[in-house]
Amino acid sequence: MQNNLTISVDACYAFDYLAILVIKNQKRLIRYDVVEDCKNFLIGQIGRNKFVEIMQSQEFENLCQVNSKTFDLVEEARKEDDGLANKVDAANMDRYHAKVALQKSFFSSEPSIEKKS
Repeated sequence: MQNNLTISVDACYAFDYLAILVIKNQKRLIRYDVVEDCKNFLIGQIGRNKFVEIMQSQEFENLCQVNSKTFDLVEEARKEDDGLANKVDAANMDRYHAKVALQKSFFSSEPSIEKKS
């Protein structure tokens, strides 16, 4: 069985995935080469200039921040169940809105696959 799959996702989903990998690497949960492989894969599809523009953007920084917040809240909720579900849900919605902002800033002509209300 092959370990690596290539799937078709919209750009904001791909960068959300990269942001999650960055956070997991910062928390020492995955190796850095996993992050680099993802970066190289994205560069191959959109080009180095667009990739660097996105990586240096406030939108990507915001996406990393809300992913980190969500990750931390989920970890906290796993340890205690004292009403954190609403906080986790709110953080997940913040994450969604950050992904949409990145999509609109850099890929406005591409339809978004994920929709939430």
